[in-house]
Amino acid sequence: MKKRTSYLFAMIFSVLMMFAIMPLSMEPAYADTDPITVNGVVYTPNEEEATATVTGFTSDLPSEVTIPEKVGDNPQYTVTSIGERAFLSCSVLKTITIPASVSMIGHDAFFCSGLTTVEFAKGSKLESIGPSAFSAASSLSAITIPESVQSIGEYAFNECSILTAITIPSSVTSIGEGAFFSSGLKTVEFAEGSKLESIGEYAFSECSNLTTITIPESVQSIGKRAFEKCSGLNSITILSGVTSIGEFAFFSSGLTTVEFAKGSKLESIGEYAFYQCAKLGTIMIPESVQSIGPHAFDECSSLDSITIPSSVTSIGEGAFGWSGLTTVEFAKGSKLESIGADAFNNCNNLTTITIPSGVTSIGHGAFFCTSLVSITIPLSVKHIEDGALFDCPLTSINFLGNKDAWNAITGKGKPSIEGASDIIFKNEDGTVLQFSMVKSGETPSYQGATPTKAADAQYIYTFAGWTPEI
Repeated sequence: MKKRTSYLFAMIFSVLMMFAIMPLSMEPAYADTDPITVNGVVYTPNEEEATATVTGFTSDLPSEVTIPEKVGDNPQYTVTSIGERAFLSCSVLKTITIPASVSMIGHDAFFCSGLTTVEFAKGSKLESIGPSAFSAASSLSAITIPESVQSIGEYAFNECSILTAITIPSSVTSIGEGAFFSSGLKTVEFAEGSKLESIGEYAFSECSNLTTITIPESVQSIGKRAFEKCSGLNSITILSGVTSIGEFAFFSSGLTTVEFAKGSKLESIGEYAFYQCAKLGTIMIPESVQSIGPHAFDECSSLDSITIPSSVTSIGEGAFGWSGLTTVEFAKGSKLESIGADAFNNCNNLTTITIPSGVTSIGHGAFFCTSLVSITIPLSVKHIEDGALFDCPLTSINFLGNKDAWNAITGKGKPSIEGASDIIFKNEDGTVLQFSMVKSGETPSYQGATPTKAADAQYIYTFAGWTPEI
């Protein structure tokens, strides 16, 4: 009896284990019913959920289609999605009306060049527009995205060449990579109360008709190449929520004006962010910015002046190379530590520069500028790389320290002036305030600290000027 009991237990255990290890991919107990075709549109029902997905079309599809909210007789199925490639390469479809029940449009769903009109029923529950959903819909001139939509997928409206205007509803939190790439957009508006957090890579790249845009307060990041080659884009306003601008974000765009809202939280300007923005004449970098990436403003030939805020700790390689700069100023209290190689390379309108205290190194070719005649270097500089001031016609070099400290600077790039006179500015107590090398015939320039004299019992002294005058 014990043996039989053990055997039965073993059999029951084996059966239970068989079900326990049954692959998850096995067919469920319910099965989807056969497809339903209505007015040339094919629907695939899901019997358990009582829903249906648009999955294709037949040869007798009309040019105007209204998707019903329910299909089937007994039972009925609620249409909740338009599946991937549902109308792919459909040359007949011109107009489609999508019911409120649809919550998702799959990728490549309307990849068809003849589509002209898309309407969403009142009360739409649409949450997502899938990747390439309307890609290459070259006849689509307008679309109103429902206020329920939360995400616009990658290349969703790619190459919609006559789509000229779009309003992004406040519900949208993300715009995917290339969402409006190479579309005909002239205007982009973000609804009040926008919850948009990020603008994806290439999102509006090559939208050559786009002229102006205001980035909403909610946006935290502007992706790589987001507005690349928007040749007609002449102005942009970036509200305070943005913390980073990705690489090549505005590469070769037509920007003349960039405005950052008061209280900007921008921390970094990515490499090549404004590269080849040849029309950009001025820009006020927010005081929150900590780093300016390599080549960020390279070849901005109309950019004639820049103030580097005190928050910036590094200027990347070639950041302002080949720009039109005549004036470079560093804000008081600058935290700048390094100036990268070629940072101001070929800024041939720049005549004078004062390096802020705190900078420890100046990179190779940093000031390869053919008009630079005067430079002021702080005591904090410990290393000047080879060629840092190559081919500069310097007539004065001002070092805010003594000659021994100047000689202690390492690197082969330390500038010199042939036949120059050494000029030492001393405080009343003998402290050297500035050591300079000045070319014969040139007037020395003092950039050091204000000279002082200790007060005595009878007088308090205030600096009034040099005797003899410089």
